[in-house]
Amino acid sequence: MSLFKWLDRFISERGSAAIMEKRLALKDDEIAKLQSQIRDLQAAHDKEKIESDEVKFHSAIEFRRGKSTGGQWMPFCPKCKMPARVSNNFGVICSADCGWVSDLAPNELQRVVAQL
Repeated sequence: MSLFKWLDRFISERGSAAIMEKRLALKDDEIAKLQSQIRDLQAAHDKEKIESDEVKFHSAIEFRRGKSTGGQWMPFCPKCKMPARVSNNFGVICSADCGWVSDLAPNELQRVVAQL
């Protein structure tokens, strides 16, 4: 095989340096776009993390604090996730009447919230 045929075949199969440079430039652009997307997703994730509620359990009651509760610890039913309320007859109960009842005394609720 002559040298020219070999070079022609090599260039055809592998591409010229100019073509390879263009491909590399396109890949660099793709990398830059992906890095930008990663930064945007990280920022959105951080924002969502800040806006999401913090959840703790105490005395079989789910407490949440965050944007949805105005930054205050509030009791929630651990069974159906609805807000809990104080009942003089039963203690802390589910506001949606799902049947969940806590044995925590109503006057103890403020002490528990203060401990969170």
